[in-house]
Amino acid sequence: MVRIRFGIFYEHQLPKPWQPGDERRLYKDALEQIEIADRVGFDYAWEVEHHLPQDTDSHTGIVSE
Repeated sequence: MVRIRFGIFYEHQLPKPWQPGDERRLYKDALEQIEIADRVGFDYAWEVEHHLPQDTDSHTGIVSE
C-alpha cells in the first residue's frame, strides 16, 4: 500500500509599508501554523528562500521533515 504524505508550503511576503514588528509577526504566525500542522499529522513543511532582491521570483525551496 502506498502512503500519501501531506505537507505545507510557505512563501512569505510582507508588502510595504512595513511597520515595526511586522517581520517578527509574519514568522511567528508561520511557525505557529507549522506547529499545528505537525500536531495534526502533516509530514513536512516547505519554506522558500529568496536569493535576489525583493520583488523578484528566484527562490529555492527548503524542506524540513
